[in-house]
Amino acid sequence: MAIAAFLGAAWAALTALVLPLAAAGGLPLSIAGADAPARAWLRVTAPLAIVAAVILALFAAGVAARRAWTRPLLPFLGAMVAIDRALWGLAGDLPPASAVRASLEGVALALFALWYFYRRPGVAAYYRSLRRG
Repeated sequence: MAIAAFLGAAWAALTALVLPLAAAGGLPLSIAGADAPARAWLRVTAPLAIVAAVILALFAAGVAARRAWTRPLLPFLGAMVAIDRALWGLAGDLPPASAVRASLEGVALALFALWYFYRRPGVAAYYRSLRRG
């Protein structure tokens, strides 16, 4: 769990560094593999990146503090990615194939996280011990 806490904190920190660079045009940006101007990238991609960074920072802090409420955060993040990308696809801001692919990636993340946090014996036992303690 320490590695997961570190990775969550690292993602949140990198997002805090990348978003200002993207807004200033200091990074090559793409949406669904196509070059995108900073304004379009910030409108389509940045909100999800910000929310993901907040969720991962909460996850990192919660795991470091041994809190049981961290358990549903990553499955929620996967579901959020799937829904967000599907909505951008329906709105026409993502090509349909890219929206479907990204939504399926979100579903895969959610399903894997559900299995990992709720069915993997060692992890499930860890969270059960937190509820008792």
